[in-house]
Amino acid sequence: MVVGVKDGFTKSLTVKGVGYKLAKQGNKLVMNLGLSHPVEFAEIPGITLEVPDNTTILVKGANKQEVGQFAADIKANKKVEPYHGYGIYYTNEHVRRKEIKKTSGKK
Repeated sequence: MVVGVKDGFTKSLTVKGVGYKLAKQGNKLVMNLGLSHPVEFAEIPGITLEVPDNTTILVKGANKQEVGQFAADIKANKKVEPYHGYGIYYTNEHVRRKEIKKTSGKK
């Protein structure tokens, strides 16, 4: 708990996908994730959101559990697709990729 008060905890999320983008409007995080509507997350007391570029989200706060839960809630909006790797994932997370299906050439 001393680390949380002194330095704070941070979770970094990366968004990857064609047309996916992030923006911070006031105290809200607005995400365009290929859905019919933009997804919005408002900052809660004790949690701050930062968007250093179009593909990175930083969730910061003093309580490790709240930071992790808020980051997990954001990540749950777009699961990582295994063939191209599109979606939201933690920056240090290894995304397991599948090989693209191939046709045999025979008919």
